[in-house]
Amino acid sequence: NFTDQYGSSRNGYYILIELTDRYRIYKKLTVKIIKPQERTATSVEVPGMIKVRTKYYIEEDQVIMELPKSKKSMLALFNDKEEELKKYFKKEKIRLGKEEDLIRLVARYNALKSSDSLASKSLLSNLGKL
Repeated sequence: NFTDQYGSSRNGYYILIELTDRYRIYKKLTVKIIKPQERTATSVEVPGMIKVRTKYYIEEDQVIMELPKSKKSMLALFNDKEEELKKYFKKEKIRLGKEEDLIRLVARYNALKSSDSLASKSLLSNLGKL
């Protein structure tokens, strides 16, 4: 059970994939099962499918928020270190669709925040800019 940035309760199973001194990164899998449909006189046979959708979340101070999938939205979330992270995106060729790159990005942000003397600003203060 978590509370999201809007104060709503978020229930479910979240898988912890990374733990830093300030942030935790979780992923949540949503599985959708589409049953096969048999062929009829007016329709074609449709095979069954399993669709798995992965969403990533970041937790700070017991508040969880979904990580955006676009570079622009991600930089807006981490806007206090936007310039440094833009360079990091380009240098390291970060792709937000890859779990390892997402972990590296949050670790880099954590390192930048740790070295900053004004490290008290939280991610929640950046939400108004999204």
